[in-house]
Amino acid sequence: MKYLLIDTNIFLDMIIDRKNNFSSSLLKTFIKLLDYDEIKLLLPSIVIHETYKHIGDELSKVGKAIKDAKEAIGAIYGINGCTIDGLEVKEYKKKARGTLHELSTIYESKLSQYSAELSSIIKNLFEHRNSVIIEDNDKLRSACLKRRVYKIAPFHHENKDCFADALIIETLLNIRDTIELDPEDKIYLVTGNASDFCVDVKSEILHDDILKDIAEKGLSEQIVFTRHFEKLIGN
Repeated sequence: MKYLLIDTNIFLDMIIDRKNNFSSSLLKTFIKLLDYDEIKLLLPSIVIHETYKHIGDELSKVGKAIKDAKEAIGAIYGINGCTIDGLEVKEYKKKARGTLHELSTIYESKLSQYSAELSSIIKNLFEHRNSVIIEDNDKLRSACLKRRVYKIAPFHHENKDCFADALIIETLLNIRDTIELDPEDKIYLVTGNASDFCVDVKSEILHDDILKDIAEKGLSEQIVFTRHFEKLIGN
């Protein structure tokens, strides 16, 4: 079986295309893989909580981005006084404002519908028969506190609260408490948060602290890390 443990940021990207790399067809393919028993979702309760918590915030950012774009158009100016054709921008600005105004009107008129439908999509994923919800417990929280005290990733950053990320990591490390893993099973850890899970924001490899812990748990051959959900689902 292929298990997917997906971070909050990926679930939010599925429904609000913040990085312009998701599509409706990708989401449909992902749901079909669940429906046809090709994959199972591993869902730490913290991921469920954080996803629902941030849907509204991310929807608000969509509206703000449109507003900011409208305001930025006003700062564009052209070039006059040349013997060649100048750069006349008034008409372009008018067209751009009109298009963005239309976009803003659509967004504002349907905001409540967007919110309800996106929450419904996420709810259906989280309550799917192939989704395994994993509640955090004293064992996991204690392990997270130990990571914090000893500055073990994701607590390798100063003055940053990474407890939610630590819960994801400890859930992964203790996954045998939840499911029975066969030798051929794979667990795909998917996150766009390289800063906390990797050495740096450009890295494609988990932080050494996490890799060490995975090896000590005997899970090195079964855990696969990726930052690219779209490529994983495509494959």
